[in-house]
Amino acid sequence: MMKDWPEFDVNGDLPPGVHQAILSEVIEHFGKSTLQRRIVAGRLTRIYHLANSTEKLKRFVLSAIEQGAELSRWSAMIKNDLELQATFERIKLFQFQVKRLRQVEADPMSYKLSAGGFLAEIERMNREVREYLSLHPSEMVDEPALAEA
Repeated sequence: MMKDWPEFDVNGDLPPGVHQAILSEVIEHFGKSTLQRRIVAGRLTRIYHLANSTEKLKRFVLSAIEQGAELSRWSAMIKNDLELQATFERIKLFQFQVKRLRQVEADPMSYKLSAGGFLAEIERMNREVREYLSLHPSEMVDEPALAEA
């Protein structure tokens, strides 16, 4: 276990916040207790190795949301044109990853398990793009829309 991690609570969870670790530490603590966790850990490991094989991976970020937590409408939504452009770039990167998976995964089931997370994230980001583009800039009350460069 990394020395920098704070103590786990009685449920074995980290307190809210950003915590750095190597993937094997995350899998060791969070990815073994149930079949579902082992499946997710396997997918996560495959995604990491695939992303790392591009030789462009600088940071691998995992995000966990407390079970039952409700997010505000604006927390996950694109807030301005700069974020819109970044979302377009992420979609393109994820599409490239799925295309690469189709080339390197020999087994159809492994492909589906590996690609599933990417495809779900592409779909989620496309929904965000549609929501953002459906609003007029005057409706963006939390942050003003940025002019296109």
